[in-house]
Amino acid sequence: MPVPKIIYIDCTATYNSGLNTGIQRVVNNVTTRAIGLSQDFGVEIIPVVAVSGGFKKLNDMVVISRQPSTLGGIRKKLSTLKQRISKLLWEASASSSPLVALLAQKTYAGFRTLAFLLRRLLKIFRSVRLVFSKHDEHYEVFTSDDLLLILDSFWTYDALDVAEKSNDSKPVVVSVIYDLIPITHPQYCDQEFVKSFALLFPRIVELSDGLIGISQTVQKSVGDYVAQHCPNWAHRGMLDFFYLGADFKVNTLSQPDQLSPDIAALVGSNSPFFLAVGTVEPRKGYGYLLDGFEILWRQSNAHPLVIVGKVGWLCSDVLKRAQELKRSGRPLLMLHDVDDYTLDLLYKKSAAVIFPSFIEGFGLPLVEALVRGKQVLASNIEVFEEIGGANVSYFKAGSTESLAQSVGEFISALSKSGYSAETRIINGAISWDESAHTLIQKSINIFSKINSAKFSGNIPVAPPVIGSAQEIPRSKTQTESPERCPAS
Repeated sequence: MPVPKIIYIDCTATYNSGLNTGIQRVVNNVTTRAIGLSQDFGVEIIPVVAVSGGFKKLNDMVVISRQPSTLGGIRKKLSTLKQRISKLLWEASASSSPLVALLAQKTYAGFRTLAFLLRRLLKIFRSVRLVFSKHDEHYEVFTSDDLLLILDSFWTYDALDVAEKSNDSKPVVVSVIYDLIPITHPQYCDQEFVKSFALLFPRIVELSDGLIGISQTVQKSVGDYVAQHCPNWAHRGMLDFFYLGADFKVNTLSQPDQLSPDIAALVGSNSPFFLAVGTVEPRKGYGYLLDGFEILWRQSNAHPLVIVGKVGWLCSDVLKRAQELKRSGRPLLMLHDVDDYTLDLLYKKSAAVIFPSFIEGFGLPLVEALVRGKQVLASNIEVFEEIGGANVSYFKAGSTESLAQSVGEFISALSKSGYSAETRIINGAISWDESAHTLIQKSINIFSKINSAKFSGNIPVAPPVIGSAQEIPRSKTQTESPERCPAS
């Protein structure tokens, strides 16, 4: 069975951003295991960053999360500033003065437009800088014996442009797809991003020999898309999936000198509170989450709700609603800039974690809650049922009444059994070691199938059948074999 000589893993966006949330957390957890994975598979694995002229080797993995590039540092500072200004503006938008509230709302809208323009300018500046940068011969040279794994977000930092140029040397390309939400559910996304993603996704499909989703739900979504829009690729390309890891580890050296007064009082009270984690954006369902808790609070259930998530897009109504609830004395705490240590503490001290999302590609915070043994209440969307299985209590997505009933039943159970921060043991949780190993194995299998087909002159008829229940003991849905992308 042919195996790649070298596996290159793209980590361009993570390197430039210096962040460690969402996709960046996935990239960090896989690339920091490159040496161990190389030993496991007997294949050299090299994380790379796209720059002018090609891909360059990333020698020190710590660089990804601790030492971002100059532009990455600027981007991160601007992101932090944006979060702080956004918070001030939405707080002002809930002012009792109609004039102050109106000015804050108009300013917030203008600020969002300005932030978008700044992102565009940074991208243009970077492109111009790359054009005039000095020639550097120390690029990685791909061959047909190599595999390029596009693990990072392909829609940022021009990594896709560089990968397309590098494709002249014909490496096998495998791309990880996190979701197709901008295409399948554009109403939940910023419209500029929707337009950009819709233009770029067909390019990543055309570039790739294989597409690996982060869940069977995503794999099916991608299969439906290519069958309808890319029938030629459906005849030659291969689909598969893997699951993300959940052994969330906190660097104790990064502990804050002291917790904020609100958080310290919350975790020090040893009383039950509920936690929701995720960017404040429409698809997360925070609107009906707040409505559901308002029903409970009116019924004298005074358990606090804590929402942890950076300010996203199309969320001014939710932010305003949260501020109004807080001003009226409701036990609500909304946090936009929380370090890993504090987030881990909130997970551990919470009575239950709630995920009211309308749509997700995976739900990494849900798994991070499960791996801590926390009780999880989640909307009954397909991917949550796939990932959570019987370990999660479900309510109807989008239903305020169903959410309030689910939380109310949990509160009633708490009153009978008593509150304890002790965690349950969840069987079948996937570690990042297992997740990274499965991803590399499936990428190698795609490489082998593609190259075997090239040598034999036959078109591959099915993707590798791996990721069985024995390999990933997560839920009953995982016993199904990955499907070949159907042709239209």
